[in-house]
Amino acid sequence: MQMITSRQNRLLKFLLPRREYVTLLKIAEYLNVSEKTVQRDLRFLEQWLSEWKMTIDKRSGTGVMLIADNVTDLLQLDQLLSNEGEDSDVMMNNSRRVKIASQLLSETPRETSINKLSERYFISSASIVNDLKIIESWIAPLGLTLIRSQSGTHIEGSENSVRQAMASLINGVINHNEPGCIIHSRLDSRKL
Repeated sequence: MQMITSRQNRLLKFLLPRREYVTLLKIAEYLNVSEKTVQRDLRFLEQWLSEWKMTIDKRSGTGVMLIADNVTDLLQLDQLLSNEGEDSDVMMNNSRRVKIASQLLSETPRETSINKLSERYFISSASIVNDLKIIESWIAPLGLTLIRSQSGTHIEGSENSVRQAMASLINGVINHNEPGCIIHSRLDSRKL
């Protein structure tokens, strides 16, 4: 299953409890984006929701509404969105984690040590281990596994899954510029 962006997650969470049609303008205002962006996200989500046997019903002049065959599907989707949103936010709000994930994905299947990562990012090994746990939970739904061994740490999975994770990572960084969700660098650019 393909990952959705935090904005798409918020869009679904917005539609999920509503049993009436919502205009694109109202959704755009809620997400602080254009109606065109909402339309693009809805097109993507229609495909994504087909795996859940759900649809987004569109009525010209009225708006959109999430349609499901039964309440159980809606509850399962709500649970997934809560978990995925937390994982994505925890992941995307920390630029170091994004960089570590990017490094591990781009160097797959080469291994790197926790010591090398801690030296590179000027933090303790314990912090790296915590970051790796978060990265591990983020990549698991994409069919990837974080392998830790005496010789080092690396990500294992199909090339397609690795590419999908990289695309999801890039998409998450690009689309994560929401109020209060800015990624800050630990380096002061004025001193570089």
